[in-house]
Amino acid sequence: MVCLKKILSSSQIDNDKIDYYNNTPVGSILNVLFYENCIPALTIVIRKEALLKIGGFKQNFKLPLVDLPTIFELSLFGQFRFIDKVLGSWRLYSTQITKTYPVEMVEGFYELRKFIWAKAINIISPDVFTLDMHKFDSAHERKMVMTNSRAGRYELLRKNYSMARKYYFRSLFIRAFIVSYGVSGLQLEFL
Repeated sequence: MVCLKKILSSSQIDNDKIDYYNNTPVGSILNVLFYENCIPALTIVIRKEALLKIGGFKQNFKLPLVDLPTIFELSLFGQFRFIDKVLGSWRLYSTQITKTYPVEMVEGFYELRKFIWAKAINIISPDVFTLDMHKFDSAHERKMVMTNSRAGRYELLRKNYSMARKYYFRSLFIRAFIVSYGVSGLQLEFL
């Protein structure tokens, strides 16, 4: 269904890990994707039938992209193909979405992952999808600290001091919050 970029060479990945990247058994790549995006958009090739099966490209949770939501949905229904070659390169520039909206994207990814987690636990065997939501929440908290710090540094370089201050402040005090799940969704409460 999806061709992966060269994450590592085959000699650097244990044979049992290659199955994860091939999404064998179906859904197993979620154990990797929940923590990092190892499939850059520029290296994806998707069969039309597979895309139609999930209702086309997905864009949700206020994310300004379609690649990761679509990959998550595809991972619930079919295998991928790991290709041990460099298939493209990615350039960085100052106005790219990941530089302009880093915190919003991490928050959107978190909501996307919670949504997919709720679907996956009903579709995929617990032997295959082994994600511990508490560990994931903890990883997300660390990611928010790091992302706010980086956003602060980026705004400082752009001489946008008020936004830099906002992001740095958030990175310093994120640990003062608890993430709790209610019917209404994500709620933050000050300790």
